[in-house]
Amino acid sequence: MALTPARVYHRMWHSLPFRQSTWGKVMKPTHADRGHIPFRVLANYFSISLLALALGVAISACGPSEVGESSAAASDTTQPTSGGTGGDTTPPGILSLLPASGSRIGGTRKIVVTFNESIKPSTLRLRGDLAGESDGGKFSKATFKNDTLTITPITQWAEGDDRTLTFNVKDPKGNALGKAVLTYTVDLTDPVGNVSPESGAIIGGEAPIVITFDGSMRTSLMVLQGDLIDESDGGVWSETTVPKDTLTISPLTAWTEGEERGLTIDGEDLAGNVLETLTLSYTVDTTSPVAGVSPASGSYLQVTDPIVVTFDESMDTASLVLAGDMVAESDGGAWSLAVDENDTLTFTPLTEWTEANGKTLAIDAADIAGNAVTTLSLTYSVDTSAATVSANYPSSGDTIDEDSQIVFIFSESMDTGTGTVTGTLGGGTPVVTWSTTTNANDTATITPMQLGPVPDQSIWTRTMPPATPPARR
Repeated sequence: MALTPARVYHRMWHSLPFRQSTWGKVMKPTHADRGHIPFRVLANYFSISLLALALGVAISACGPSEVGESSAAASDTTQPTSGGTGGDTTPPGILSLLPASGSRIGGTRKIVVTFNESIKPSTLRLRGDLAGESDGGKFSKATFKNDTLTITPITQWAEGDDRTLTFNVKDPKGNALGKAVLTYTVDLTDPVGNVSPESGAIIGGEAPIVITFDGSMRTSLMVLQGDLIDESDGGVWSETTVPKDTLTISPLTAWTEGEERGLTIDGEDLAGNVLETLTLSYTVDTTSPVAGVSPASGSYLQVTDPIVVTFDESMDTASLVLAGDMVAESDGGAWSLAVDENDTLTFTPLTEWTEANGKTLAIDAADIAGNAVTTLSLTYSVDTSAATVSANYPSSGDTIDEDSQIVFIFSESMDTGTGTVTGTLGGGTPVVTWSTTTNANDTATITPMQLGPVPDQSIWTRTMPPATPPARR
């Protein structure tokens, strides 16, 4: 009689040391049966087993159903809805991968793969640069049994670009995922931030503070503190070289003026490397500079006279803007130090100032905090001809009494601070009063205090006095 699969199963069942009361219900073995199986029974079992295999009959023993699974794992019978008990030919898929392939990761970052169904752990095959540095991968349950693979470095991943990890797995039905190739840049270097303006600088009330990092930062983990942050917009991220590598911190309205205004920044990059705390301090200056000019605007210049502008603080030399017909004749201005660096600006003619009245020079500039000086609009007259006395009263040779005033009218405005009076008319000190006949300060009236001396017309000049520089801050 031919052995059908049912007959094979029947014979195998009755050769085991169990008793069967009804089909499918197994009675417990007797005390004598426990702990051993007669050799005859084992021989019959293996004979039947070989025959059953030859006939294509699947034999399963009690216990775990998957190699490498514990009994607890095997008892979890939850299956994905796409699976089947006999006709499942759909390969597993990847629901999520963290971090994504192509990411920059730190030396201890775990790689977590979540599948859309249960995976047979014994089918996992890891290859690539990172495989030998890993723990071989561990499976756990998120939704389905063994649907999550976590790959952890034994110590830490070695630093480098384009480091690879490849893997393949199968589901319990033997359907293969197919080779998955992952690539990562392993970064073990802490990020660095370049700050502008530098800590310690003097900044204006509206000046932004810009920090440019050498890689993308994890913005959600950035911590900003300090009295400047309370007045700021909290910072705005942008891209200079790579996404989210630049942080710009601007005032909501304006920074409050003061010294040692503080700002600290902590955070980490996308690889998890920690930024060394940036501790920044600034002097906030919101006061515009003040300038003194010599000779004063409105003066007469000799053809080689310089024009000197003295500011009450250091100036931003790059902010200088010039206008007026004297600019083309000048050297453009040279910066020097009187009290603070770049606080003095001197204009010198390239050769000579050309003779003319009402020559103009306009100067705009800002201090190093960005505060602008009020525009200096200067006017000068360049005169190469000596002044003359156009009239004097009484005339030379006239008879005067002891109380007579002597009046001189000059051909142009005179520098009232440069005149002296000498003569032999008598002792005492005369009083000189200036007034206008045609031009400002072109008329000098000399009144004796006792007996005034005879004035010497040759001593009057038109050199203007130097202007008083501004008081220092």
